[in-house]
Amino acid sequence: RWVLEFYWDHRNDSAEDLVHAVMTDEQMWGQDLTQIVGFEKLTADNLKLIREKGALAAFASCL
Repeated sequence: RWVLEFYWDHRNDSAEDLVHAVMTDEQMWGQDLTQIVGFEKLTADNLKLIREKGALAAFASCL
């Protein structure tokens, strides 16, 4: 249930804010994932692409 509440609380966040909130939630991951160099920016960039162009376009950009 806490996961649903977490995402409800962050439903209007920008991609950057949502990714930061998710990655720093140690209850979710057992660690702060922002400590992995470059991971936060890469994830936020990919989430922005999904939000702007859709999942199919984001997937196609990986090919």
